[in-house]
Amino acid sequence: MSDAQAREITSGACPDRSARALRSLGRGCGYKSQSCLASISDEEIKAILHPRPGYVPKVPSNVARSVVLQAFHPPPHVTAEEGRLHLLCPVRALRVYLEKSSQWRKSDQLLVCFGSPKKGLPASKQTISNWIVQAIATAYQVRNLPSPMAVRAHSTRGMASSVALLSGVSLQEICEAAGWATPHTFIRFYSLQLPVTPGARVLAS
Repeated sequence: MSDAQAREITSGACPDRSARALRSLGRGCGYKSQSCLASISDEEIKAILHPRPGYVPKVPSNVARSVVLQAFHPPPHVTAEEGRLHLLCPVRALRVYLEKSSQWRKSDQLLVCFGSPKKGLPASKQTISNWIVQAIATAYQVRNLPSPMAVRAHSTRGMASSVALLSGVSLQEICEAAGWATPHTFIRFYSLQLPVTPGARVLAS
């Protein structure tokens, strides 16, 4: 991950991007990468991740939905700055990832291991969790800030949902994206007072 990418992770998110980020968290094991299940439009304006057959959401009453990723500063680019920002585009990142991983991929799960001895095999929930924690630590490092103690991948659900609410996303949309049956789950366990949380300084940067 480059410094620019890490800075983008720590920047304030708009409502739609906050909700999409929340919807994607923790679901890496639930999506496949075959073209029929992870489709990217010809213009790379959006990508759609379709649930893996048999995937059961955390709350069984919820229906597993496709995740739509919108492009960030898609081409054509008028200025060099637009081209630079496009390097942070999730649709572009997904396309590059699928192209690169196709050379050694041994599974149709979206996220696969890239190092020996499990290269190309499905990434476990614990491996994905470690990747998220490493990304958080890198985001703090590039901002010259101390990484919060005992940070966990699951911490991103509270942060993402709270940022989404602060950005104007409705509570109903947040619950649907996170797979929570009622708003009480968010209010009781995940709602954060961002000005006093460890990640507030990074999000405000």
